[in-house]
Amino acid sequence: MIFKNKSFVSACLGLFIAGNVFVSFGTLSVYLKNRFLLDDLSMGSLSAVLSFGILMGSIVFGPIVDRYGYKLLTIISTLIIVSGFELIAAGDSLLLIYIAFILLGIGGGIINGSTTALVADISQEEKGANLSLLHAFYGMGALCMPFATGFLHNYITFERIFFYFGIVILLSILFYMQITFPKPKQPHGLPWKKVLTLLKETPLLFFSFFLFLQSGIEVIINNWTLQYIQNKYVLEMSNLIYVLSFYAIGIIIVRLSFRILLRKSKPVTILLISLCISLSGVFVLWFSAEYLFLLIGIFLVGIGFASIFPIMLAFISEKYSDLSGTALGIAFLFALSGSVTFNLFMGMISKTFGINKYPLILSIVIVFLILLVTKISKLNNKVRKVSF
Repeated sequence: MIFKNKSFVSACLGLFIAGNVFVSFGTLSVYLKNRFLLDDLSMGSLSAVLSFGILMGSIVFGPIVDRYGYKLLTIISTLIIVSGFELIAAGDSLLLIYIAFILLGIGGGIINGSTTALVADISQEEKGANLSLLHAFYGMGALCMPFATGFLHNYITFERIFFYFGIVILLSILFYMQITFPKPKQPHGLPWKKVLTLLKETPLLFFSFFLFLQSGIEVIINNWTLQYIQNKYVLEMSNLIYVLSFYAIGIIIVRLSFRILLRKSKPVTILLISLCISLSGVFVLWFSAEYLFLLIGIFLVGIGFASIFPIMLAFISEKYSDLSGTALGIAFLFALSGSVTFNLFMGMISKTFGINKYPLILSIVIVFLILLVTKISKLNNKVRKVSF
């Protein structure tokens, strides 16, 4: 049982924390907009700060874990995340909020990438299934943040909520300090010539481009869904925040049942079906007129996007196993570049044409991803078999 491995448990805890980080802006978006009187373009730039921090963290983690291992980097990234949450708690100025989100992004980007590389390293069998199980904890973290905030804000301020989030996360370091992590793969230095050749690898670049688009869509969902719904309906804050919880629930259900899905269908088939489900969820969001259908729509979107990252990351980590941290770092670099790009793009679209174009943007990109799946099938034949 994979949970007997303490390194795997630490990775699950780390990705749970990252899930909280990645939806922190979306959870606070309406509150921040009202408190600091921000327009849509300003909200887009603030959201992009979080994404830029995640991008920075995703760039640095790969070479570090391949060269020095996981333990120290995991502890440092957790401390950075705690600092971000505590700054939000003390954030009486917009400048502090900007600093807080870039710290959250850096710490979240590091721990998101390093936990994925860690599980890929320790999974000799069922790599794809273990990565999917790991990323279910991302969904749990993404569920925890809006659910807990939606419940607690009736009793304490947002600032106090995030103060306590930071304190709880700080306690996880005590667990990390007791664990023996895998040894570095390249303790005598990275083979930089080989690292540079990764940038010429067609499968890696294509999979990374796919994640660029998928991650861009996912960050729009995390950061702009509440604003779209607030513009379309009159809902209380708690009901707004709970919408994102149903997105996370959809992700969790699929990732926990991923082993069963893989017994019945090929990974590429799962990708195609998943994207069609997510597209149907977007249509429900687009044309729904009741709160219940909003929840159903976002739930379907979560189901649809749940399997994409685990499948792609399993392909990449298996093909480039001797430099898995660096290869995954390149993939995350593309993915988070998509987050930054799509955040700014959505901000400009919202400013120019209105937030009501949100479902149209999602639909166009998802259709494009569906068309790309056929190319993934061909590339997959060139990648040695992955132990899903």
